[in-house]
Amino acid sequence: DMAITDPLTGAYNRRYLEEKARSAIDSWQRYRRCAAMLLIDIDFFKRINDKYGHSMGDTAIKQLVAVISGRIRTVDTLCRFGGEEFVVLLQETGIESAVRVAEELRALVETSRILPEGNMTISIGVAEVVAAADLDHWFRLADSALYLAKSNGRNRVEIAKDVLPAREARTRTVPRWR
Repeated sequence: DMAITDPLTGAYNRRYLEEKARSAIDSWQRYRRCAAMLLIDIDFFKRINDKYGHSMGDTAIKQLVAVISGRIRTVDTLCRFGGEEFVVLLQETGIESAVRVAEELRALVETSRILPEGNMTISIGVAEVVAAADLDHWFRLADSALYLAKSNGRNRVEIAKDVLPAREARTRTVPRWR
């Protein structure tokens, strides 16, 4: 269905992600069902495009989606969030398991032969629904963890440390949800 999938990769799109994430927040608030968000970014993607051209960049993105899809469960949701940014929503998953999955994905991508030469790597920010006041805040938590992963050298997984009240967090980052 074109309305909920990304045309390039076949992964779900941002609109569908928003729906699934809201429902995960609802499940947490009502039934205390855990969920975690992995925000994934391809390291130095611009360099890949510059070096190999955009069609190789597109191929790399498609292969990344294939690698991730092959590892996550059917209950989990993989979405293409932006250019080289992806979100995996892990259902019924606490922070320890989420970090374990993120670490597996990171290692899997690094060892996959996605590029003609050298390895493609990803950085991942992990945030659990437990810490999130609402969707905006949950995404901000994942985003702050991703920022940490990038500033700590990339090709790594970091957990959201920031458990600010949503109102306070809102002044720090521009909302990403439309």
